[in-house]
Amino acid sequence: MPSNLKTSNISNNLFTVKGKAPYAAPLSSRSGGLAENESVNFTCKADLGKPPGSIGWWLYRRNKDTPQDLTNAAIETPDSEGDPGICDNIVISTLPFKLDKDDNHAVIRCTVNQELLSSPTGKPQDMPYKQTDMLRVFYEVRKPEITKKPNALVYDVDTQSLTIQCFTIGNPNPFTTNDERKGKVTWYYKRSSDSNDILASQVPNIKITRREVVLQKLSESQAGIYTCEVRNRFKGIDYVQRSEVLIKIVSTMDHVYVDAEDIRNKKHVTMDIH
Repeated sequence: MPSNLKTSNISNNLFTVKGKAPYAAPLSSRSGGLAENESVNFTCKADLGKPPGSIGWWLYRRNKDTPQDLTNAAIETPDSEGDPGICDNIVISTLPFKLDKDDNHAVIRCTVNQELLSSPTGKPQDMPYKQTDMLRVFYEVRKPEITKKPNALVYDVDTQSLTIQCFTIGNPNPFTTNDERKGKVTWYYKRSSDSNDILASQVPNIKITRREVVLQKLSESQAGIYTCEVRNRFKGIDYVQRSEVLIKIVSTMDHVYVDAEDIRNKKHVTMDIH
């Protein structure tokens, strides 16, 4: 009997089995939508063959030429439900992963690495693999940035038009979603800092889209503070950010207009001397 066992062990050591691609795409531990800063586990199950191989993990982000190797963060365990026979070496690899906004539209791939397998490109990330669909990661809107075209400190009533634009990022994106329950942009106006906000649409000679406000045939009645408010909503929570810009409009340039802060900052002073 001992002789037979010894022969069997030798046979097992000489027996080789080619590993196989993962059984399925990596599975997420969260069934609902994913959100920035959440921690999630991805699992990948595969037969690593004999001699045993290993499972690799790769993160593909948009606009990145090469993937990020996440293999060292993963943990491999034997498949407790499998049948560990001579021809099987089934393991489950678990990848803990903290989501970032840059992971929106990313893909996570798991590969099987074994000496009997090869990569068509020679790169380890292209060993037999399965990968997720593109991830959809929700993230809250950021504080918007406001720009003016033309850009000036003071505008004369002779100015034909002034465009105020608002930019932000978020998912859902308030500038592109058609569902106001998911994202919305609202423009507000007030005459001065101690006034109450009103909808900017009440300002005369104004055109408004989500992304911009266009003031036409500038007049002093259009001067004031314009606020871009952006919001989005996911997983039952609303996120809101606001930015504002002061628009100064004068009726004549017959006088020197000097702003104390402009002097301190050595900014442009406009004058017209007759």
